Amino acid sequence: MSTQEKEKNEQAMQYLDIVDTIIVALDLSGNITFINKAGCELLGYGKHALLGQNWFDQFIPGDIREAVKAKFKSRLDGHTNLYASYESVLITRKSEEKLIAWHNNAIHDDTANIIGMLFSGDDVTQKIRDREKLASSEARWRSILEATQDHIMVLDREGIIYYINHAAPGLKKEDVIKTSVYQYVDETAHKAMESCFKHVFDTGENGEYSVSYQDSEGCDHFYQSTVSPMIEGGKVTSVIVSARDVTAMKKTDSDLILLQDQLNHALQNQLDRVLTLSTSVIYTRKMSEHYALTFMGEGIQSQLGYSPADFTDDPDFWVNHIHPDDKQRVLQELSSFDDHEEHIQEYRFRHKNGNYLWMHDEFRVSHDTNNKPRELIGAWVDITRNKIYEENLKQAKLNSDAANKAKSTFLAVIGHELRTPLNVVLGMSNILLKGELTNQQREDVATILTAASELQRIIEDIVDYVKLESGGIRLKDDVFAVRDTIARIAGRFRPLAEKKNLKFDVTVSSKVPRLCVGDEGRIIQVLNNIIGNAIKFTNQGGIDIKVDVAIVTKTTLELMVTVQDTGIGIERDQYRLIFNKFIQVDDSRSRSHGGIGLGLSIARELVEMMDGGIKLNSILGQGSTFTIHLGLKLPKENSAYKEGGNKLLPIGYSRLKVLLVEDDQQQQILLQEIIEKLGCRVVVAWGGKEALSLFDSDYDIVFTDVTMPGMDGYELSQRLRQRMMAYDKPIPIVGVTAICQEDDEVIRESELDACVSKPTDSKAIEEIFAAYISHDDIEAIPKIH
Repeated sequence: MSTQEKEKNEQAMQYLDIVDTIIVALDLSGNITFINKAGCELLGYGKHALLGQNWFDQFIPGDIREAVKAKFKSRLDGHTNLYASYESVLITRKSEEKLIAWHNNAIHDDTANIIGMLFSGDDVTQKIRDREKLASSEARWRSILEATQDHIMVLDREGIIYYINHAAPGLKKEDVIKTSVYQYVDETAHKAMESCFKHVFDTGENGEYSVSYQDSEGCDHFYQSTVSPMIEGGKVTSVIVSARDVTAMKKTDSDLILLQDQLNHALQNQLDRVLTLSTSVIYTRKMSEHYALTFMGEGIQSQLGYSPADFTDDPDFWVNHIHPDDKQRVLQELSSFDDHEEHIQEYRFRHKNGNYLWMHDEFRVSHDTNNKPRELIGAWVDITRNKIYEENLKQAKLNSDAANKAKSTFLAVIGHELRTPLNVVLGMSNILLKGELTNQQREDVATILTAASELQRIIEDIVDYVKLESGGIRLKDDVFAVRDTIARIAGRFRPLAEKKNLKFDVTVSSKVPRLCVGDEGRIIQVLNNIIGNAIKFTNQGGIDIKVDVAIVTKTTLELMVTVQDTGIGIERDQYRLIFNKFIQVDDSRSRSHGGIGLGLSIARELVEMMDGGIKLNSILGQGSTFTIHLGLKLPKENSAYKEGGNKLLPIGYSRLKVLLVEDDQQQQILLQEIIEKLGCRVVVAWGGKEALSLFDSDYDIVFTDVTMPGMDGYELSQRLRQRMMAYDKPIPIVGVTAICQEDDEVIRESELDACVSKPTDSKAIEEIFAAYISHDDIEAIPKIH
């Protein structure tokens, strides 16, 4: 080939690289002899990598490869047209399938022999996909239109139907297409439709119309239609009509009108009979000052003894017969009620016989066509029996409350009266035990002390029961050392368990914090009761106590105490009974073990006040397990707590001067002996007035009985505080009471610094000294000679 021919050939190749059409030349074996730039880019290979590659093996999918080869060979052999157009799939380097629209022609040599094939093709993959999406979208919308119950039509300006999803009843869809919509309606509907279509075509705005249609069987159908414009090139070319069949709705409206007429007719004929037989009496009255009645049902005769005319003839009849005590309230309520709501009033109305009956009056306001109040429509019902029943219930409730209050007062007084002599028995018994006694005398005094202590426990339970019923118990929030508390409880009960040859184990988890906030005294009371019962009802084996933490947050703690014994156990159906007041599971057990059945009931209520609970699991004859959950708080970092309390040094109390105010001689002797044995000097006052005359700034502390005749301890404390305003030092005032344990609320309301419960012992007095008199104060007191 000459240089000039080569240049022309290269120039031709460049022209072929410019076009977007794919150009490929194959030899007789199907190998690539030429491919332009568009073909390389489509397949993803460079031109040199493609030349010489077999077209069919590399780029035709395997499932159609042999068929395409056969067509290629058929064309080369002259069996099919050499000049053909068709579509075929190629596989690119990225394994993507591309659909190509091909045109091919044979390549001849100088002697007219076929030496290959030349192909030109365009990538129509995206066009085919778009075409498929469009077809799918059209099919989907067609399905939606076919599924809707409304009739959808597309019409031109002349009313010719080009599309309809459902034909009207009695017509076929294919018969309706390209026909005029007007031929299926009467003249009235024709005019309505034509006017609406003209408006939509002229303005481009939506329109609507209603028509009726009679099918081939003579049945009427009613349609409510909306018309929307279809705009192309800024002009309305056709309209979409959506027609809804409202035949059933029309029939329902017609049926309702018919039913209303029937009801009106029935009510007109039966109204008097209905109003006469009803237990309520229907009325109407004016919206005026006295609300004069305009209608009254016949039933008023049997209800109140009056005729309807008595009410309607006298405008003031209703108002004048309302009970004088109720009239002002009733009229006031009527003058201010909402006239768009129903209202109820209850008042007494005078019967014709002169008695007053309670009436339940329920009414609403009737409005005119302008929504202005016209008159009241209501009904009366005689509720006298209900009111009598309510009054009886109220009186029964008052009687019950009075009885409960009397019971609580009686128990509180009995508790106080029993405590006072009992305190002396306990106090003197303790004093005797500290003296010189023979063995027999010591045993006798110990027996007295044990019996008195048991009686004291019963009285404490009764007092707590009264306080719980009246809501008189208030839990304290004091910081206390949990482990120390458990140790003191264990120290009290371990000797009792060992006396019965019982094992007594106590385990405190390491998760239990050192300090908690709660009512330590009440916690001790609960655990004393549970553990005391465990020892009482266990004759062999032992008691196992575990203390752990169930739940803990940043500020709160749920302490879990488990008390397990190997005692007599409880039947499952008796679980609830043991927590009831004054109930014990078995009468014989009650007689053998004593008690009045209040301890567990009080324990449960105290635990519930702490946001906790008590659970029981027991097997008769094998033992019981009580699990106590106690809701406590965690102390703040700056919470005050002194290890071991404010104990006095062994300096003694010989410098303290104490004023003791007590009107009971036995109690006074006991307290005086206890305080004097601590080394104090005691001055006794036999009542509030005498205490005021004896009091001066030389006293270091005052102990006063709370419940004294004349001036009680609370009033005395207030009078003493006024006297102290002239002194340089505050003097503690401590109440001594047999009625209740220390009550923070009572203390806050009075001028008392603290309260101690009877029976009072030297330990309680020492704790008061430790809490309210410092070492420096004692050092500053002159010695008493």
